[in-house]
Amino acid sequence: MYDCIIIGSGPAGMTAALYMCRENYKIALITGTEIFGSLGKISCIENFPGIESIQGYNLALKMYEQLDKFENLTKHEFLNAVSFEKRNNEFFVELSDGYVINGKSLIISVGGKHKTLGLKNEEKYFGKGISFCATCDGPFYKNKNVAIIGGGNSAMDFALSLSKYCKNIDIIHRRNEFRADITMINKVSKLKNVNFILNSNAIDILTDKNSKFNGLKIKNNDNNSIKTLNYDGCFYALGFEKNEINEKNAENNKHENIFYAGDCIDEKYKQVITACGDGCKAALDCILYLKNKNINI
Repeated sequence: MYDCIIIGSGPAGMTAALYMCRENYKIALITGTEIFGSLGKISCIENFPGIESIQGYNLALKMYEQLDKFENLTKHEFLNAVSFEKRNNEFFVELSDGYVINGKSLIISVGGKHKTLGLKNEEKYFGKGISFCATCDGPFYKNKNVAIIGGGNSAMDFALSLSKYCKNIDIIHRRNEFRADITMINKVSKLKNVNFILNSNAIDILTDKNSKFNGLKIKNNDNNSIKTLNYDGCFYALGFEKNEINEKNAENNKHENIFYAGDCIDEKYKQVITACGDGCKAALDCILYLKNKNINI
């Protein structure tokens, strides 16, 4: 029996684990098969306070190793939480190896995943030419040419952010009209270094002789013509899907002893530091719950 089961090993989950462990609660951390979540895939981080520059995986590893000193923490590594069920105010969590653990509270920090195009060898260039965050990676493309793929408000936000750094920006959208708000479209339309390529799809990734990302092959949906465009980088603004865990026999998903943190609840920011903040808040709320319920540690 654990005082708290934390599901997810991204920055939110690891921060929550740190706070809970320091209060001497008995904690289980379920890492997921993709340990460290999205953080582990970021090529370079330069906006995390106290660290000038670091790879996402190395930052995540520092957080993870910091937890090693706590004897009250059990890590269930490279396993997913398949489902959970509440019985008599306790949670029973089924892991992907068939094992079931139970706890008095849950912190769910399962993150999510960015939608992609599904192009050949696409994943190879995530963080190495293809980015999902203009705020994080925009400064790396100063005076360079980039593409944005998408047609919603996120694509327009990316363009407004990147226009401060980039020499030229092409927004590539599969339809003839954007889904974004007209106000956002009008703002972006006034930017001199932004161009619209409508009714077109990216169908392949271009590389140079060293297999480095070098651009995109674009197909026009009106006449099926194909052209190659060289870019230093590409930003995907295709949307975000939250990861979910099946709750068995759930009448509703509102429980006083379930707390959420990170990208699975973040509709707007999706930054490493905000995920850490979410993890901190979830842990403090969970600690308060356990104390108010007079649950012994």
